[in-house]
Amino acid sequence: MSRIKYYYDPKTCKYERYVKSKWDVTLGVLGFLSLSSILAVGILIVFHYYFDSPKELILKRENKELNLYYELLEKEVAQLNTMMGDLQERDDNLYRVIFESEPIPSSVRNAGYGGSDRFIDIKEKGLNQGKMIISVANKVETLKNSFSFNGNPTMNCLKRHSTRRSIGLLSLLFSQFTMKN
Repeated sequence: MSRIKYYYDPKTCKYERYVKSKWDVTLGVLGFLSLSSILAVGILIVFHYYFDSPKELILKRENKELNLYYELLEKEVAQLNTMMGDLQERDDNLYRVIFESEPIPSSVRNAGYGGSDRFIDIKEKGLNQGKMIISVANKVETLKNSFSFNGNPTMNCLKRHSTRRSIGLLSLLFSQFTMKN
């Protein structure tokens, strides 16, 4: 309860009770509401600027994990590429010489897919990391294509020529293949 206020009226030479008008009450309430809303907005802006929400923390952690897994996949793809290069070199320099067949030209060996956009579904989704996903998927598809091209002809060549060559030569080849792996 507020204190009762009085004011001095010089006409009557008396102290009279001060009564607040509706306008005074309205201005007081509007002043309090505007000051409190400005203060609340300021606090929210400062809090939002310096602190992350729980959802943002979860998303940042997930983003870090995805980047880590992406780097690991990149390393694996690079390692598989070097292994594929070794297999191609071994195929051209060792097995093709032994079986007296012509080396496969690099234009045929590294042939692309052609004709269609293989990752259009990823592009249509509009993902933030779409380019990263497409690059890894492209490298994996290239490796699959390269392995299917390089792996089968060499093994087919070994099977075809196994009747012509001695078993000792094949066992030498396979022992050399297993030693390197």
